[in-house]
Amino acid sequence: MSVFKRYPLPFLSGCHHHKRRAWAVGSLLTMVVGLGGCSGETQVQQDQGIKGDVEQLLANELASEVGLGKLQAQCDTPPPLAVGKTWGCTGTTSEGAVVQVQASVNGEGRIELLTTNLISELALPQFERDAASNLNNEVGSNLTANSISCGDAPLLLGADMQVDCVVSVPSTGVEYDMVMRITDLDARYFALQVANQPRTTEDD
Repeated sequence: MSVFKRYPLPFLSGCHHHKRRAWAVGSLLTMVVGLGGCSGETQVQQDQGIKGDVEQLLANELASEVGLGKLQAQCDTPPPLAVGKTWGCTGTTSEGAVVQVQASVNGEGRIELLTTNLISELALPQFERDAASNLNNEVGSNLTANSISCGDAPLLLGADMQVDCVVSVPSTGVEYDMVMRITDLDARYFALQVANQPRTTEDD
């Protein structure tokens, strides 16, 4: 399920395009910029304009949606726009955390921007439910949809692509540390490692 919003964009050197952002509930934020037919110097001007437009989206709409505060956006200058071409963008938070974004041109001639290290607040509960279901299937546990908690805020993944979570056994309330290592963010593929011993408390 995706939510689409459209944003007006001014004409650029006689060429027009429009943009929209789709929130992919699975794990990604997708922004799309539709391109008009341009070539030569006009195409170069449009490429430079799109760079600025995308940076504005990252700094404003994306920052607002993901709840990470203000983002300082920076995009590479796009290559000649053609299907399969990719380039990178980043959004840096006030604390120095970096949202990694990959831009590409799809078969419809539109630019797609995908976050590659962000699990959105909307997507996180689905990861937790999938993890509980996987553990039930693999080890015969009896976890409920709410038995696993990986936080309640957007998660920026580090280079190890790992998320620290807690597993709570419904029948006893005993909690175990768990590490979820993301292997494919888009498809929600991950590996799980649950601690052998329960978490300790201050009263232990």
